[in-house]
Amino acid sequence: MHSDDASTHVGDLKEDPNSIEDRLRQLQETTRQLGTFSRLILVGILVELLVFSSVYLFGRINTQYTLDPLFAGSIFVMAAFCSFAMTVFLMIRRDATRRAGQAIYEELSDEVQWSVANSRDNSPDPQEMLRHPPHLTIRVILRQFIHETHLPMAPSQSAESTYLFIATGIFIASLLFLGAYL
Repeated sequence: MHSDDASTHVGDLKEDPNSIEDRLRQLQETTRQLGTFSRLILVGILVELLVFSSVYLFGRINTQYTLDPLFAGSIFVMAAFCSFAMTVFLMIRRDATRRAGQAIYEELSDEVQWSVANSRDNSPDPQEMLRHPPHLTIRVILRQFIHETHLPMAPSQSAESTYLFIATGIFIASLLFLGAYL
């Protein structure tokens, strides 16, 4: 099947490891994984904020009640560390997935460009070329991947650094607050 065949649907395509259709499926799966990682990273940051808030409240509450500060403090340290480690791990996995998807994206983009160039070379009439653009499914899959490479609420290239800075800052602040109360 040709990529510009109007009857082509990604779900109906043959399994061929060298086919464009197989690469489209891979890119769709990578896009889905990126979305999942992005949402989990955001949840990790929110959990860190929850732990930070709990540490702050613990300091306030512990002055009125007799909670064992060492026991409670160790639980908060573990919770802060686990949420921070989870967030960093997800960021590393997301970056590796994004890089793998980027390679597939670039190859598919090259294939689409070659397909358009070939149709342009084989058709003397420019209007004929416009009648057979790359299949809509291919264009949508490529665009979805690009949109999913951005982290939520931070669509810049430095979003990963920003998220890492925030996660590290919350973790350190939690430890400092906890140290002040113990």
